[in-house]
Amino acid sequence: MGNKYTNRPGLRNADTGIRKVASTFGKAAFLTHAHKAQGTRAVESDTERFISNILGFEPSARVFEPQPFTVDLIGGAILRTPEQRSAARAKNKGLEGPIFYTPDFAVTWSDGTKEAQEIKLDTFPGEPEYEHRLRVAAEILWSHGYGFAKVVFPSYWQHPLRMNVPLIHQAALRKDLCPPDATFEQIEQLFKAGATTAKDYCAGLSISPRMLPVLLAFGALSMDIVKHQIRGDAPVTPAYGGLDHLEILRRLAQ
Repeated sequence: MGNKYTNRPGLRNADTGIRKVASTFGKAAFLTHAHKAQGTRAVESDTERFISNILGFEPSARVFEPQPFTVDLIGGAILRTPEQRSAARAKNKGLEGPIFYTPDFAVTWSDGTKEAQEIKLDTFPGEPEYEHRLRVAAEILWSHGYGFAKVVFPSYWQHPLRMNVPLIHQAALRKDLCPPDATFEQIEQLFKAGATTAKDYCAGLSISPRMLPVLLAFGALSMDIVKHQIRGDAPVTPAYGGLDHLEILRRLAQ
């Protein structure tokens, strides 16, 4: 008896994008959770899950949505429902070349600007037709008030970002572990005394290195999480409550 691919109703509430990514058992589903995305959401790849985690803790991102809408590359419209997409497909039937483009994410930044994002690994070669589709989509998006960014994520499995993002993501969810004011004061004193590494600060605070992601997530310490893995020899400085070190996506945009 052949396999039957069936709907997964348990994922229905998470799979909210215009292009369904988790409709059958025959298709992989990658789930991620973020308050800024109104809970648990389904994305199309592990790379998109990394980006979703970053958006969850990046301070400039206000809200975001995976698979938010489809761009009609022929008619120049933003299609927000499956019905609109079906109607456009029927209208454009028989035409050659790319017809649709669906961004991986739509982000509203803290200043109110909106951006559509294309997510790719740094090993993705690209091709002329793909690049042309992005250029046409970017022009249409701009006319509808959206910026556009191609975000390139590292593929190397030991890249610091791949190591750090899950740790920061989990730490940012633990509001109960937010450091008290006394910890911020101690960190400033340790800095004045010559502390330079994560190990120095952990020793001075008498805490486990496992708490480093929490100190970074809540602005007690700052480090370049793109270049350095979170560990004892990583160079860190006081963050004084700031979260600039968690501004990642614009650094990855091309």
